[in-house]
Amino acid sequence: MLVLLALTAITVAGCLPALPEADVVADLRVLAISANPTVLRPGASTSWLCLEGLVVHPDLQAEVEHRWSLGTDELPPEVAGLIPPEPHARAICLPLGPVIAYLPELVGESIPIRYTVTDGTSTFEAVKLIPIVDADAEIDSFGPTVRNVRVGGQLRPGGEVGPGRLGLLNLDAEPPIEVEVDFDDNSESGRVDGYAYRTGGVWGVWEDGSPNGVVPTESGRSRFQVHITSTDPDDRFWVVGVDEEGGQTWQALGFSQEGL
Repeated sequence: MLVLLALTAITVAGCLPALPEADVVADLRVLAISANPTVLRPGASTSWLCLEGLVVHPDLQAEVEHRWSLGTDELPPEVAGLIPPEPHARAICLPLGPVIAYLPELVGESIPIRYTVTDGTSTFEAVKLIPIVDADAEIDSFGPTVRNVRVGGQLRPGGEVGPGRLGLLNLDAEPPIEVEVDFDDNSESGRVDGYAYRTGGVWGVWEDGSPNGVVPTESGRSRFQVHITSTDPDDRFWVVGVDEEGGQTWQALGFSQEGL
């Protein structure tokens, strides 16, 4: 009887549909939100808080609407008016002038910024927390950045580096295409973890034994290494870098400039 039950369990499990792969973009998603600065400090000279969302969709021609809002009603009225009226885009800069006077009262708390995207059929929401810290707190205020991108061993031009930029892949290259993304960071450890996403194709980490595919290099930099196998010019790939304080950045990769 025990053997029969075990075999039955295996048979039933084999009939279940396969779970979607976590790194495959099959619908509308927000993979990351970058913020500059990543934290707010009383007395800082920063006058703007700029945010940008990494919105991805398997349909390169999909029209997406963007909306930024506060994720709480429990803030002073001056802070509650931080978000300007719609329409919004995937990037937004918020004037901090009316908020600066209230920052000392909010030290130790966070301002939640909600980012909502919709394609007319589905909706996706993500929340970015902006911590308010002491003026002398030893916390990096700027988060990670993309320093270099190498495709097939060749350094990509600087204009193709960073959020919202597309590093071009060579569709005629013999797969797998080796990609290296160097992240810079000023946090205490200098470590940035990398996370890979794709609309199609196949890829994997080609540096064995490294958590999340990240290889620490010199101080303040981490290198994410992957190989890509794809023959579809519409495939897109993203490497998201996250530092220990929650700062985020990313590098987009694709075969053409269309549909970024």
